[in-house]
Amino acid sequence: MPEEEKPIRETSGEFLFRVLKPAGAVLVLLLAAAFLVVCFTGRHDPLLDYRPAMSAAAYAAQPEALREELEREMLPYFPGSSARVEDGKVRVTASAETMVKLRETLEAVFPGAPMEFEAAEP
Repeated sequence: MPEEEKPIRETSGEFLFRVLKPAGAVLVLLLAAAFLVVCFTGRHDPLLDYRPAMSAAAYAAQPEALREELEREMLPYFPGSSARVEDGKVRVTASAETMVKLRETLEAVFPGAPMEFEAAEP
């Protein structure tokens, strides 16, 4: 005696996969394009997110600690730059090409810290 064949019913998972397959492919392509746009057009400066170990008032009282912090954490990103302590202030020296960016970054990260800037002679 032949068994009765049950009609094949689509499960809810199969239905969802069938319906979302074209939309899922479009979604993946859109996300990939958005990822590439963000990666290649983003201009966020990670140095501006740096948080110093001490406050500006503490650095004003200890300029040698500020010089050490600059040389250890910030100045390696700016080739040819250096820092030294003179008259209770940290004097930062850099090439003319990097001076603008260096000064902008250091003033944003260390607001009110006792720093002076000078361009290095070529």
